[in-house]
Amino acid sequence: MRAGTPVISTADSGGVAEVINQYKAGWVAPDIGTSLTQTMAKALAFFRGDDYPAFCEKVRQASLSINWSGVFTATGLDSDLTLNVSAPCSAKRKPPLLVLAPFALRPPLNGGASRIFFFLRAWAHFQPVHLIAPVNAGASGGTRLLCSDFVVEEVPVSDDFEAHCQRWSESLRVSAHDLALLDGAEFLTPLRAQIEKRLPEAEAVFLSHPYMINLLPDDVSIPLLYDAQNVEFDLKKGMWTAAGGDPASIQVGLELVDKAERQAVRQSESVLTVSRQDARRLAELYGRPASGEFIDAPNGVESARFSGPNEQRRVMLKKRLGISPD
Repeated sequence: MRAGTPVISTADSGGVAEVINQYKAGWVAPDIGTSLTQTMAKALAFFRGDDYPAFCEKVRQASLSINWSGVFTATGLDSDLTLNVSAPCSAKRKPPLLVLAPFALRPPLNGGASRIFFFLRAWAHFQPVHLIAPVNAGASGGTRLLCSDFVVEEVPVSDDFEAHCQRWSESLRVSAHDLALLDGAEFLTPLRAQIEKRLPEAEAVFLSHPYMINLLPDDVSIPLLYDAQNVEFDLKKGMWTAAGGDPASIQVGLELVDKAERQAVRQSESVLTVSRQDARRLAELYGRPASGEFIDAPNGVESARFSGPNEQRRVMLKKRLGISPD
């Protein structure tokens, strides 16, 4: 969309289909198969029509609002007085938002880490952000400033935790670092200690994924927000089954995920989801958050890093690739 290109997807694609429908930015086929073929044929016919250039510009303009700052603003959290993020950080020094993430941001190259970084960078304009994440045993750890008012604290895990993680990974046949956090608290004393140290100075806890919820004390009195980047139960079930993991281990792992994800949803004041489809599925599995609120927070685009080709660049690229100008 940012390049001015209409998008074709299927109805089961979650947030992608929702964005297409909301911004009228392309076509959504009911499913993969004949209907997708028919949708592509319909789109191809439209591409050859006179209305195509204007439609592309409309798509490009629509995409301008799908940036990370826009996504954050659309959640309404920047005006939520109960979380004290209604004014920029410069206006007054505020208690930080304490973020618990199952992996470090070094750098944010994949989808999950990119979402954490860019969404919280937008949040840090209104409130200081302090993120705590585990890193591999033997890593230096420490605290570093990612950008203004966004601090990351990395805590190395123990060799015992690495061994625990390896056992899970071997039985499931995929990396299980996140799952190991759920039942490996006994090996994570330094990580738990840093979380407990930072809690008294925080205004709220932002849980990115549910995998560190067991490291929180039972008597946490500040608000909890849960960023549900996926429906973890469904994601892990499909992943572990496809990998051919040990059935008994899959069952135990799913029970752990179900318990943690249920706790994250039910105990949070609000749950952020990347699509309304995910929100419906989470509500179906676990009910609604404490406040009954799911907040739509789709993934954004870092507009400053991607602007798309202009018309002159398009013509040049078509010529280079041997594509007809029309």
